[in-house]
Amino acid sequence: TTKNLSAMGDAGAILCSDLEMAKKIETIRNHGRGGYATIGRNSRCDHFQAAVLHLKLQDIEKQNQRRKEIAALYYKEINNTELRLLPESCIETSSWHLFPMRMKSKEDASALVELLLSKKIGSSNIYYERSMGMEPALDGVKGERAVADSMAGKVVCIPITPFLTSEDIKFISGVINEFKRPSRDNETRPQL
Repeated sequence: TTKNLSAMGDAGAILCSDLEMAKKIETIRNHGRGGYATIGRNSRCDHFQAAVLHLKLQDIEKQNQRRKEIAALYYKEINNTELRLLPESCIETSSWHLFPMRMKSKEDASALVELLLSKKIGSSNIYYERSMGMEPALDGVKGERAVADSMAGKVVCIPITPFLTSEDIKFISGVINEFKRPSRDNETRPQL
């Protein structure tokens, strides 16, 4: 899994410093019972999931530190000009649940994912083929969507679990460095 903290099934948590909001959240997660909300759902974490999360919390700081080390290795090893990484200042500030790389086009993103999968590099995926603003339910809604629309389908994420070795990082980075932009017929034809 790519998540920094994951259970064996459905589980989640909300941290809140507002007592009234906390009461509403508790009511909603328990079928609306409690009088603070009129809607509800069954969103309680069972005891087994809580036990798994409790055990995993003991290593979360160590694993998050390892994710930062892996991110730093990726920054050191990846040198392909066909893609862009987040600013290096993110190495220390991110929790590195994903390692995103922005490609120049959707075609490039698809080609890179295909290359990674051909080398048996899992967890490679395009993140968000469409921006939220492109969804039919939001048609006509005004908002700041130009950046999200321009990035939709162009972000590829590569593995960043704390269990990767330095050799894994070098292999993955080497494959990424091999990537060349696919040729496009309209780019190679002379203009008339």
